[in-house]
Amino acid sequence: MVTLLKSVKSWCNLPARVRTFTGYDGTGKKTFNNPTNILVYAEGKMEVITNFDGKQVVSNTQLYMDGTIALQPLDEIIFEDVSRTIQHIGTFYRNGVADLKVVYL
Repeated sequence: MVTLLKSVKSWCNLPARVRTFTGYDGTGKKTFNNPTNILVYAEGKMEVITNFDGKQVVSNTQLYMDGTIALQPLDEIIFEDVSRTIQHIGTFYRNGVADLKVVYL
């Protein structure tokens, strides 16, 4: 598995951006910080997952990224110029720290 994680991390060369959730405005609309650039490896497959609300949904895009990237469930990812809601975040650990994250969109 360690070899797989290293190879996936080396493939993280596609640009994406993270919009960090900061709160809600007076009308209840989400507000975000300015986007931060990151590099990802994208996989486009249909996968049934359980989202943060505990509901089964279909994810059609999975983004692999370095495990040190800080993400929260209410953040958004901009990939291929489309802002997308994060459905779930999976984390792989090595030596007690996050090594690789998979973000299900």
